[in-house]
Amino acid sequence: MSMIEFFSQPVWSRLGLSLVHFLWQGLLLVILAGLYIKVFKVKRGNSRYLIYLVGFLLMIACPVITYMTIDIPEQNIIASQVQQENTNGAIIIPVNTPSSTTGNLIRTETANSPVTELPSKQIPISFSQILSNYLPWLLISWIIGVLLLGIRLVMGFIGIHRWSRNLQPIPENLINRVKILSERLNLQGFSRIFISPFASQAMAIGYLRPKVLLPVSMITQMQPEMLEAVIAHELAHIRRFDLWINLIQRIAEILLFYHPAIWWLSNKLRDERELCCDELAANTINNRLVYASALELAGKTQLLTKQPILAAGLGKDDKPTLNRVRHILNIAPAQNNSRFWLAGVVAVLLLIGISISTALSLNSARSNNTAIESETPAQALTRSQSAKRLRRLGEILMKYVNDYEGTTTFDNPDLSPYMNEEDIELLADFVTANIEFIPGIEGMQIEHNPEKIPIGYDKTILQQRKSTNVLFADGFVDFLNSEELEKLGITAQTSYFEIEDVNFEPIHQGKNIVHITVKNTSDVDRTYRVNIYTRSPELGEDGIGWGTSFFATIKANQRQSVRFSYKIQGPITGSTYVRLDHYDMGLASDFDENELDRDIEWFKRVTYPSSELKKDTLQKAVQLSDTDEKTKAVVSKFQQIQEQIKNKEYEKVWESFTQDYKDAEYQIRTKAFEKFKKAMEPEHPLDSAFVWEKEDFLKLKPKNVFEQNDIVSVEAFCDDFIWTIDFKLEDNQWKIDWIGGYIPRVISLQNWQEVLIPKLNLHETDHFDIHYFENSTAEKEIEQIAEIKEKGYNEICKFLNVTSELRIRLILFEDQQKKMLETGHQGDGWAFNNTIVEIYNEKTKLDPYHETTHILMRPFGNPPALFNEGFAVYMSERLGDDSLKNLGGGNLKIYERVAELKAKNELWDLKELIGFNEIGSLESRSQVAYPQAASFVKFLIDAYGKDKFLETYKTLVNGQSSEKSIQRLEGIYKESFRDLEKEWIKTIEK
Repeated sequence: MSMIEFFSQPVWSRLGLSLVHFLWQGLLLVILAGLYIKVFKVKRGNSRYLIYLVGFLLMIACPVITYMTIDIPEQNIIASQVQQENTNGAIIIPVNTPSSTTGNLIRTETANSPVTELPSKQIPISFSQILSNYLPWLLISWIIGVLLLGIRLVMGFIGIHRWSRNLQPIPENLINRVKILSERLNLQGFSRIFISPFASQAMAIGYLRPKVLLPVSMITQMQPEMLEAVIAHELAHIRRFDLWINLIQRIAEILLFYHPAIWWLSNKLRDERELCCDELAANTINNRLVYASALELAGKTQLLTKQPILAAGLGKDDKPTLNRVRHILNIAPAQNNSRFWLAGVVAVLLLIGISISTALSLNSARSNNTAIESETPAQALTRSQSAKRLRRLGEILMKYVNDYEGTTTFDNPDLSPYMNEEDIELLADFVTANIEFIPGIEGMQIEHNPEKIPIGYDKTILQQRKSTNVLFADGFVDFLNSEELEKLGITAQTSYFEIEDVNFEPIHQGKNIVHITVKNTSDVDRTYRVNIYTRSPELGEDGIGWGTSFFATIKANQRQSVRFSYKIQGPITGSTYVRLDHYDMGLASDFDENELDRDIEWFKRVTYPSSELKKDTLQKAVQLSDTDEKTKAVVSKFQQIQEQIKNKEYEKVWESFTQDYKDAEYQIRTKAFEKFKKAMEPEHPLDSAFVWEKEDFLKLKPKNVFEQNDIVSVEAFCDDFIWTIDFKLEDNQWKIDWIGGYIPRVISLQNWQEVLIPKLNLHETDHFDIHYFENSTAEKEIEQIAEIKEKGYNEICKFLNVTSELRIRLILFEDQQKKMLETGHQGDGWAFNNTIVEIYNEKTKLDPYHETTHILMRPFGNPPALFNEGFAVYMSERLGDDSLKNLGGGNLKIYERVAELKAKNELWDLKELIGFNEIGSLESRSQVAYPQAASFVKFLIDAYGKDKFLETYKTLVNGQSSEKSIQRLEGIYKESFRDLEKEWIKTIEK
């Protein structure tokens, strides 16, 4: 049987005709759905989603119903015999005649006979006959299309499998948030949320046991409240069974791929589904603004890699984020094409950083013929240039949004296709330095009066002239006077200062100088303030910024040139910039430098990219001999300063710094010495993270001395780094004018593991990667450490009746100070993600099981601290360790220690303890809280079994009220909390 014969059989003909009939059926359903939404003005969200879903399900049902009910015409059966070959090789073409319904041969031809023409009636060929002839070929084409798209579906399943590999648990600070969110969404106990190294964006995958995957970039770049919004969206997909509906859609798209209606309706269904999940997620976290911001940040963290087609994510390529932001902020959609871009402009501005506050009251009308006050040609040129740039910004936004609404389907807004290089350079600097965006657009129906709603204005012109250019929501730019601006809520910051000149000395890495000429136009002495902010975006993982405020008293009606020393932390690159914010702080007699939290805005801001500033040319320095008097003097001074630092004579050291160095390195003069002293004796790593550190400075060995202009530099060595200490004569003595060559610790703190791990030795076990310092106590006892850690890992898993392939990174420090300097963490022990950081030396050997318990228990839940910390202490005792030795209990057992505390009347009220979010702070009285929590956990496990306790661990959520936790606890144990407490007390007293 040939392929044509096979697909000409009745069963295939019935299928083919069903697919053909779907052409008009699908079109009719789309028209009906669209008319219903249009006529009844169905709002976006759940209502429209339901209509699209019903329409989509009817589309799926149409071919099935047609197949079951359609009658195959007899002519189709006859047509199925077309071009069959008889046994003698004749080609037979049957047709209908009045005398026969089965057909007569009107022409036969064999290999051995001539052609014989028989009389026949000329019958016109109908559409059904043509369809019958081509139906097998249509079916073959359909099957090929189904197979090709089916491969895409299979790849989707493979993608899900790939994305599910090498998953890591989410950070501990998110576990509690997940518990609360799952409870609010009626997904009690849902905890299958992981970090995926392959995921390009947040997504929900799976069907019987769905899970949520978060990309590493999102975890590192988003704040917890933003992550909470993202997770809420994914949980909303799971709550609504969207993954199943998405699977049905994918299958329908494969089977009915040839009809544009199925794709149009399926895309609409996905659009509305995202809006429904947005709505549900925003209501769950109860903060629409945070959720709208999360849409932007999710787009920023998204990589170019596509997600599996069977996953549901916060933002996919075919989900217009502009519509979603507009919907979540209750901004009504546009009514016609001329208004279509308006809400989108607001969304774009939100996505580029507009802060949203309370709604503005905008009742002013546009002034079509605003009178422009008398102005100089220079002012007219500035105003004209500003208007041109604002109009260009408006044009770009309008073009982008119009295209985005119509055809573009990507989430992450990208204005670059609408901007040439000149636009990018011009508008980037212009917007940063001049434009102030208007807050307060939340919830506003802007499509009704777009010409009355300002989006942004040129603050620089406003501060100079009390009038300025304003960009409105319809793209028009108007120059408004002060009265019209006040009606729009726009006012200038009052200032009596005029900045007449700013002169930067050639810039370089380190200490720099700027000269500013300020004129006081008032009749009283006033305080001028400038905040100098520099940023080196390419230094470190996140870049390094440095801000310093300086003050000067400017006499009444006087012009004064002030000089300030500031710091550029990183090397000068194309991305480096300096920004000056100028302030009028008011009367000099009222000014207090220690009170900088006054609500005063800058009256002028200018950003100077490094490309516009003159660079310091490298002039060859002259090396001085060891016998040179200057060499002897500065080396002797350097060694003297080292000795003073070693002896903690910080006041003397401070006097050995030039004023420029003090200003640039330690900022505000009244607090500079305290900052220096704190850097020498840091209580926290950040106290010295931006400057050089005491221990490194003391290790410096001077080697060479160079002279350049009035600076004599000592070249000194520390480890593999070469430091440069510049000395300058001030007040007839050599003083340090700058220290360079070191790497600020803040850079290593950004990615301390990546920096530190390669320097450490490694010992691998079945489940641990143990990192330790050379010649440390840990190195001497590494085998013992590995053995006891593996024992704990296996025993904990055995107790939990689970198997785990999770590898734990264990980093052992010799002392607490070193650990704090490297990681920024205070304390002896620390567990996060799949990493444990501990102190290990002759005196301090922490409980080897406590932190491992925390990591292995993360998949089980995030209960109140009583159960979380209590179980870790309990497991340590169970595995044979003195679990309270570092918690004030010595070698006492848990019950013994609690009985001792009870006799002293020091125990917490158990009802209060169950509400603790953490145990470890001074407020929690950790030496009481730890053993008390562990004793209650031990009592529950011993008296009621571990299964009930694990149910408690999964069910109770950290952060809930004591009452809520007690209610859930009573539901699990079927006893009142007070009865449980009484039994616990009796057990302890035994």
